[in-house]
Amino acid sequence: MPISADALGTTLGVWAHPDDEAYLTAGLMASGVRQGRRVACVTATRGEQGSWDEERWPTSEIGAVREAELMRSLEILGVTEHYWLDYPDGGCPDVDPEEAVGRVAEIMFAVRPRTVLTFGPDGMTGHPDHKAVSAWATEAFHRVAAPGARLFYPVHTLEWAEVFVPRFNRFNVFMEPGTPPVVPRDQLAIDFRLPPDLLELKLRAIAAHVSQVEGMMRAPSGRTSSGRGARRRPSPWPPPSSPMGDRGAASPSPWPCWARGSSSPGPRRSTGGCWSGPGTAGRSWSSPRPAPRRGRTSSSGERPSGWTTTGARA
Repeated sequence: MPISADALGTTLGVWAHPDDEAYLTAGLMASGVRQGRRVACVTATRGEQGSWDEERWPTSEIGAVREAELMRSLEILGVTEHYWLDYPDGGCPDVDPEEAVGRVAEIMFAVRPRTVLTFGPDGMTGHPDHKAVSAWATEAFHRVAAPGARLFYPVHTLEWAEVFVPRFNRFNVFMEPGTPPVVPRDQLAIDFRLPPDLLELKLRAIAAHVSQVEGMMRAPSGRTSSGRGARRRPSPWPPPSSPMGDRGAASPSPWPCWARGSSSPGPRRSTGGCWSGPGTAGRSWSSPRPAPRRGRTSSSGERPSGWTTTGARA
């Protein structure tokens, strides 16, 4: 029987790029915040190679743009605890795995999550950064997770894949054979249907990543919210209530949910090996750093030049 979202406890998501967290976990994060649970998010890169429009968002600036978009997205969801790893976009597979695992493990040990959410070994789309982050987070979980903690990977249902994978394939979202991961519904570990208000928050959180969705994402009515009102889009992108992640009650189709990766009997040691700007209401960490300092405001929004910190919310 699927685990209730109410039973997830302190939750930590570990992701590769700004917007991964919104597509895959916005509803779960917002639900946790509303229940007063601690919700934290780790992002490995600032997505500085992810420009769809070089004239509007040149590669030299897109990292700062996406950083500001992520902080705004998390602010919409009420998430105030965020950590940057500051690895290069597209370069995660080349990072020393022992260093990366150690940094994720340090955050995980500090947060002590009951639930860890991250990509499965397939990376959801086959993206090399996604697969590397999955490996780091999984190994960190096995090393330091508290007894009883649980690790979950996102998956899709057969019904969802039948309807939406062909639409996403038009934009080469899934980069390898065997992606996205698809399982029968009775194998889901979390099956969370978003009520309308949480669904709306999720759509707003996705839409906050303007540089990634503008011109491509269209709601069923033919409109998309950019955070400043709805506008008609010419592109036949699948509706924003159908991305990879928690379910939306307004969707007429089945939704992707979560499969459990493993549970933890307690911390264990490993010898290593081969695996694979804050918003105005939030704070962001780059970890690990011994002496956090205040960030600065840049032309692209409030962008920390260093590391900002505040007390963690229990």
